[in-house]
Amino acid sequence: MDETDDLVLLQRWHDGDAAASNVLVDRHIEAITRFFKLKGIDEVNDLVNDTFLACRESKTAAHAITSFRAWLFGTARNLLLARWRKRPAFDPTTSSIAQLGPTASSVLIVAENHQRLVHALWRIPLDDQIVIELYYWDGLTTPELATVLGVAEPTARRHLQRAREAVRLCFADAPGGGRDGSIEDWRAAIRPQIPPEG
Repeated sequence: MDETDDLVLLQRWHDGDAAASNVLVDRHIEAITRFFKLKGIDEVNDLVNDTFLACRESKTAAHAITSFRAWLFGTARNLLLARWRKRPAFDPTTSSIAQLGPTASSVLIVAENHQRLVHALWRIPLDDQIVIELYYWDGLTTPELATVLGVAEPTARRHLQRAREAVRLCFADAPGGGRDGSIEDWRAAIRPQIPPEG
């Protein structure tokens, strides 16, 4: 099914169709779970559930959404930011997961040979981490990234360039072994390593 089908399913879900909600959740739950698991927190299940609940309760009409995935990840990002904003001086454009203090259990989700990349991602600002993950692992386009971040497309493009450079520099300084290479080479490094819920 394509993006239009997601929007049709969302409208049917808003109209009370439980089967449509099941299809939509099944289609996107893995990506949303991965999104939260890579943020160094323990409340992954709660945030995943809250994301889909927010979709159900949203007053945004399906026809007003240009990209369901961007809208969904934007919803997930907003919930994540609301959680972190309880901390003093939190700013997603400058605060990193490393500064916020990832939980010990969240570090264990990543295979040892990929910890260097995760540590690099956790040292860059949270919004940069989100941009890198969504662009490289979830395949969002620059216009979709702009929707997630709530910025203009040229700003999202500059944000992506800055994020690439930031993660490259942090990866070079990250502890541990692991192979060097461009971020394109790392694209498949994390996704298979995130265990399913259960």
